[in-house]
Parts: sequence; C-alpha cells; structure tokens
Amino acid sequence: MTFTAVFLDLLAPYQFPLPIWLSAILGGAICGIGVGLMLRYKTSTGGTDLIAYFIAKATPLSIGLIIAILDGIIVLIGFQTLGLWSVVFSSITILSAGLLANICYERPNNGSVPN
Repeated sequence: MTFTAVFLDLLAPYQFPLPIWLSAILGGAICGIGVGLMLRYKTSTGGTDLIAYFIAKATPLSIGLIIAILDGIIVLIGFQTLGLWSVVFSSITILSAGLLANICYERPNNGSVPN
C-alpha cells in the first residue's frame, strides 16, 4: 500500500495518452497481478479480495471469478450514478483484474522455469 501511494504521487504529473479501453485492460491487469500475488502469499488489501478468498476456500469457485462477481455487483449497484460507459469500462477492468488475479493466485510455485 505504501508503494501504491508513493507511485501515485510520483506519476501524477505524467499523462499517458492511451485509449480508455486499453487503460481499462492495463489497469485491471496490473491490479489483478498485484491482488493475485498478495493472495498467493496469504496477504490481502482487506477489500473484496479478502471476502473472495474466504468464499473460494469454502466453494469450488475460482478466486478470480468471485472477485469479478463481487466487484461487478458493486458497479451494477452504482449504475444509475455512474452511467453506461463507466459501467462498461469498469466491467472490462474488473474482468481483466479477476482473470489475472486467478492466474497469479493459482499458478504453481515450484521454482521451475516453464519451457
């Protein structure tokens, strides 16, 4: 969390001219990788990922799917306030974050390098 705060301040003056759909995918991927690695090593941000971790332990659902469902419900609740395009791009971010979190969380850590 400290690194996030520091990098937000350091990178604030810079603008990255990317299309919004690409920003949604990249932002979700970066968040998903971070959350997946944190959960893999038994730590959490204390948000919906922690709830998803406990649900995944009690059910056969993957942690990435649970994160996507929980965050999707939250975004859908705010549909009236956010508007259609915010919901669409938030959904893209949520899906890429859930996918990458699942990959990083479930990948075996046996020290070998894949071929």
